[in-house]
Amino acid sequence: MRISSRAGNSTIGPSYLRRPRSMWPNSSCSGVRMTKRCLLHRCPFVDSPGRPRRPPAAYEAQPCHESYLTHLIEGESRRRSRKAGHGQRKLPISRRRTLRRARRSRTIVAEDPDTIGSITFSIQSEEASPFTLDAKSGVLTLKEPLDREAISEYQVVLRADDGMQYTDVTIVVQVTDTNDNPPAFKESAYSFDIPENAARGSVVGTVAATDLDSGPNAQLTYTVVSDWANDVFSLNPQTGVFTLTARLDYEETQHYILVAQAQDSGHPSLSGTVTVYINVVDLNDNAPIFDPMSFSNEILEDVPIDTSVVTISATDMDSGFNGKIVYSITSGDDGQDFKITPNGTIRTGKLLDREKTPIYNLIVAAKDLAKPPEPRLSSTVQVTIQLKDVNDMAPEFVSPNMTTVSENIPLNTVIMTIKAVDKDEGRNGYVEYFMEPDPEINGYFSLGNVDGILRASGKLDRELKSSYIILVTAKDRGDPPNVTKSKITIQILDENDNSPVFDPKQYSASVPENASIGASVLQVSIRFPNSD
Repeated sequence: MRISSRAGNSTIGPSYLRRPRSMWPNSSCSGVRMTKRCLLHRCPFVDSPGRPRRPPAAYEAQPCHESYLTHLIEGESRRRSRKAGHGQRKLPISRRRTLRRARRSRTIVAEDPDTIGSITFSIQSEEASPFTLDAKSGVLTLKEPLDREAISEYQVVLRADDGMQYTDVTIVVQVTDTNDNPPAFKESAYSFDIPENAARGSVVGTVAATDLDSGPNAQLTYTVVSDWANDVFSLNPQTGVFTLTARLDYEETQHYILVAQAQDSGHPSLSGTVTVYINVVDLNDNAPIFDPMSFSNEILEDVPIDTSVVTISATDMDSGFNGKIVYSITSGDDGQDFKITPNGTIRTGKLLDREKTPIYNLIVAAKDLAKPPEPRLSSTVQVTIQLKDVNDMAPEFVSPNMTTVSENIPLNTVIMTIKAVDKDEGRNGYVEYFMEPDPEINGYFSLGNVDGILRASGKLDRELKSSYIILVTAKDRGDPPNVTKSKITIQILDENDNSPVFDPKQYSASVPENASIGASVLQVSIRFPNSD
């Protein structure tokens, strides 16, 4: 705390010896009638109004012009009774005092050339003051703590009164700063965004702190006190500007959290910290990735519509819309037998038929939802769907249902091969053959159950039976099995294996004796068992 006084009509502080009146040259004033204005302009020991200078050594033993001035002014005041003092023009005194914590008082000195009465001191300021003034000793004391950041200067009006006359003086108390305020950041926390493709040297953001102190106590230095990411960002110690010093990659690190410190230059120094959040802004620089690189599954061919087949999955390391993925089937499904949901699940869109299409090789694309001007990135994967067979197909005969065979063929002669096919696979497509029992054909024919070969197992005689009808069953091994029946007609071909036979075997006839030559006697007939 520094104190300076602005004097009125009396002297506060030390005085020099009085100078005789004869030493005031060119003065038109005399005695007590010399005014303060005259003294200020004509006193040889006054440099300028309110700024006295020390007299030469020859006059050291004489009274000071300040005291003399005070005496003259007070003399003039006495003529005006108690109307003198604070209302007149003051003579500022440039001396300053400092009130330290260890020394909370100063003594105010007033001199009165008169010998009558004693001087008492008082504070005349109307505003509240943190000071008290001892009325007798003039000791100015600090009664409560000071805060320069709240009030940096006090102007206290003091009065010296001898009972008859008084003089007021304004004391200017300047509160000097101590480092009692730590730096405080303007924000409770800072958050900065920077794109991941920002170049080295790019400005990230600025932190700023204030210190209510002054001078060196308010000179701040910024540093990063956290250990993380010091090689990624740098902080200018004077400006508080964060600068990028390394390459960023959102997919590696999305956020950085640093602690910045502002420290003043006081002794001892004080500091404040703040948390700084640096957010890396994602760019669409990563295409979706499928894992695994291919997908496959098997389903029964008779599953209902909207059955889940397989779920594919792709990931995109970007964020936001850049990382959101939509799926689509781009090829391999011309009949649109499948559909794909937003989460990547492939479902049946129609009834399937393994016999028509046993396997599907779908190409599925995953594309992100980046917004312009960012490009949309995509990737593809193959999805194999194998249809498993169900026994939904019955055997179909592909061999003719009619054949011919000569009579008298050797036993076990192959007449024909009966063939039926089943479009199912495995056991469902394995066909066996069976001949329905029939008394008319029993013993004449045999049928191989596995190979479907029809053989003659008995002697065939066209003259006895010229054709046979066989009922054949083709059955697969499904569970339950499917069965198909077919009638096979076998025509027996004739061979010349019989002599003509008279029918009847005996004839008799009578002829008149006078029958003429050429007359009909008898009509005989013969029968050929073989056919023509």
